[in-house]
Amino acid sequence: MKVLLRHLSLAATLVILSEPATAQDRSSYGLVTSGQFLENGEIGLQKMQELGNGSVRIGIDWIEVQPQQNGSFQWDRIDHRLENARNAGMEIYVNLGKPPAWAAPCPNICAPWTDQMGNGWYWYVRNVIERYYPMYGNAITFGVWNEPDLRDFLRSTPDDPNDPSPWLYYTIAAFALYARNDSGLPARFALMDTTPGAWNTGWFQLVWGTLRDDGTLRPQDIASTHWYPGQANPTLLAQALHNYTGREVWITETGPLTPTGDFDQTSFLTEWLDYFQSSQRPSYLTRFFYYRLWDGEYWAEALLRPDWTNRPGFDLYKSRIPGGGGGGGPVFAGSFSFRASNGRFVCAEGNGNSIVNANRDNASTWETFSIRDLNGGSLQSGDAINIETGDGWYFSAVDEGGSTLNTYAQQAITWEQFYIIRLAGPGEIQNGDQIAIQTLNGHYLVAEGGGGDIVNANRTAVGPWETFTVIRY
Repeated sequence: MKVLLRHLSLAATLVILSEPATAQDRSSYGLVTSGQFLENGEIGLQKMQELGNGSVRIGIDWIEVQPQQNGSFQWDRIDHRLENARNAGMEIYVNLGKPPAWAAPCPNICAPWTDQMGNGWYWYVRNVIERYYPMYGNAITFGVWNEPDLRDFLRSTPDDPNDPSPWLYYTIAAFALYARNDSGLPARFALMDTTPGAWNTGWFQLVWGTLRDDGTLRPQDIASTHWYPGQANPTLLAQALHNYTGREVWITETGPLTPTGDFDQTSFLTEWLDYFQSSQRPSYLTRFFYYRLWDGEYWAEALLRPDWTNRPGFDLYKSRIPGGGGGGGPVFAGSFSFRASNGRFVCAEGNGNSIVNANRDNASTWETFSIRDLNGGSLQSGDAINIETGDGWYFSAVDEGGSTLNTYAQQAITWEQFYIIRLAGPGEIQNGDQIAIQTLNGHYLVAEGGGGDIVNANRTAVGPWETFTVIRY
């Protein structure tokens, strides 16, 4: 039961097909993070460069750029953040935040000063656009606020059936679009970063339709939404937004539900990336942003631990970004057999869906496996891999290592991720090399007795029983 339950995460909303989707590049793979992590010397910037994400979503708060009402604009910190993002090859999605006090609750999420009829907000947005669009062109996109359909983020009356928040958001979005249009620059906006519920209630249609009828939208503008598991089918949501707006669609925030352990995070990323890289993803759903890089907590959605070390989800996401830090995603590395130290071959009994032994004298069908190299390119020592039987079952180390090994899994998630280690040192894995196979949590596969018995995944060091010879076909 434990093995079966761990694979039932997004099945209610995602159906994965194997055919590839339309071509993507790094910019399709985004990350939500704090702007301060893009500053000079920040470890967050180094980690984004390691990850290889092609887009980043950050906020530019009005009160940070213009700390005093009607005061001068202070650009230095924002300049450095955006310049560093572009130098790292990332496209930038900027949320223009901290709207006027008449629109958002204070003091936490507003610019706490009087802004008669949006005049100050208009000039803040216009100055941001006129400064950064000439620098970055279509590599920068602008948005207005965050999840405006949630009552925590805009002023509203919870018991009022005529909740005013759609009109408050319409007002601040309209002023932002007026600023863009008056600048004469073809800057792009993504609107409206709502939850899926905004479509179901008609909130999205009301605001977008009014902006469209006012003539403030432009052909380059994008429809944007957030999406989390269990909220809606992402294909149907994107289809609804596209059909209504006629625009490209971005999912500007997604991730696993919290609290999130390593298994939950990696399960989400595996299934989401399989979907995003499949033919089920519509061609107009062109970009997503994973939430988020770091938050200082262990059991949360962040890709990094509080000490800034990589969680398994970081390495998985890195491996799947085309042209990114991981080399472009999984590739078939070829067919292999593994021979234990006493000459016996590793065997997936029944060709899968059973135990793993190392008790065969010769290598035939049950002793021949496909290796999926998760970071692409040639198969190198240290690469993350999946090992698949001839019938499509995966080697699976229970609890990510420290226990038994089996082939009960039909989907590769965390228990099915291994690292192949060339004992002679770094380099490509060649026929005849001696190797060790390490689980995700650092244990090694072992042919008990050096061969002739079962294979487990519970050793903490490499000796003769944990050493296998590669037969590469």
